[in-house]
Amino acid sequence: MSSTASQNITTLDAKLKDLINSLETHSGFTSSPQNKTVYFMHDFVTRSKTMLNALDTSKLDAGDRGTKKALQDIHGRCMFAKLMITDTTGKTAMMTGGDPSKPLDFGDEIRGRVEAVTATEAWSMAFGDK
Repeated sequence: MSSTASQNITTLDAKLKDLINSLETHSGFTSSPQNKTVYFMHDFVTRSKTMLNALDTSKLDAGDRGTKKALQDIHGRCMFAKLMITDTTGKTAMMTGGDPSKPLDFGDEIRGRVEAVTATEAWSMAFGDK
C-alpha cells in the first residue's frame, strides 16, 4: 500500500470506528427495543466504513477515477450521516420510522465524532488534483 492513501484511509477508518463505538454506547442502541433511528445510523455508518476499507489505496495514489469516485461517494455518505445526526427538526426520525414530533438527540459525543469524520483533511485525496 502506498503511504499517502494508506495513511488517509487509516485516519478516516479510525474516525469512523470512533463514531460507530459511540453509536453502540448510545442509550437508544443499548435499550430494548433499540431506537430505530440509532440503529439505522449505526448500520449506515458501519456500511460506509466497510466501503472505505474495500478501497485499493494504490489505485487512489495512482489517481484512478473509479476509486476516487468511490471515495467521493463515501464522503457523501458521511456528510449525509452528519446531516441526519445533527437534525433537530424530526426529519431523521421520520425517515427512520421514528416519531418526527420527538427528534432524537444523539448527544454531544456523537455530534462531535461525526464532525471529526467530515472535517478531517484526509478527504482531500477524494477531491484533489490526482
